[in-house]
Amino acid sequence: IFSRPGQLQIKYIILAGLALGAQSLSGMFQTFYYTFVFFVLYFLFRAFFYGKSFRLRDKILPLFLISLISLGIFAVQLLPAYELITHSARASLNYRGIVHPSGESLGLENFIEMLFPNYSQGNYVRQFTHHYFGFAVVIMIFVSVFLSQRNKYIQFFTAVSFISIIFALGRHTPFCAMIYRLRLPGFSVLKDPTRINVIFMFGFSVLSAFGMNKIVGASTSREKRQLSFIAIAV
Repeated sequence: IFSRPGQLQIKYIILAGLALGAQSLSGMFQTFYYTFVFFVLYFLFRAFFYGKSFRLRDKILPLFLISLISLGIFAVQLLPAYELITHSARASLNYRGIVHPSGESLGLENFIEMLFPNYSQGNYVRQFTHHYFGFAVVIMIFVSVFLSQRNKYIQFFTAVSFISIIFALGRHTPFCAMIYRLRLPGFSVLKDPTRINVIFMFGFSVLSAFGMNKIVGASTSREKRQLSFIAIAV
């Protein structure tokens, strides 16, 4: 989309709109909503940090067209979904009713399970909080974060992943309650903050890829010592 200044890359705009639109029909509105918010943030990040040669119109117009295409696809179930939400039992719930009794908040056991699978032994209440990465992925994330701090992509994905995890902690931190009370569109009416796991899981995947690239490309003895120290520390 940002490969040629002054030219709209219609093919990629349509593909991005179709991809988001297809996800909107997948049946999990929260996943689509969080993905859409992430997409907008990432698009703006790319536009203003790596699209400096583009005019403001060329930065905003693709985002508008992609959003229009995806929301146009989603429109076929927008009204039925809105009617369902407004007439469901959840419509009258406050923050305590949405987050606290459900148990769908990341806890200490979930972070342990990221390294040791089946730690919670399949507890149904936490069906949306099972995430397993393993030590290798954690090492690669640490490598990317601590050895490539100047990379703006790593800075972006680190920030987004961190904020997503804080939000997914739900009742364990005041952050989720603050977001609810600010009445931010979407965030204040959606149950189970752990559904935002799609964002930090994707962020971790990207960070681990950067880490692996750093490990493979390590050539100097200093870089190899740094990598060894991080691996031993983890």
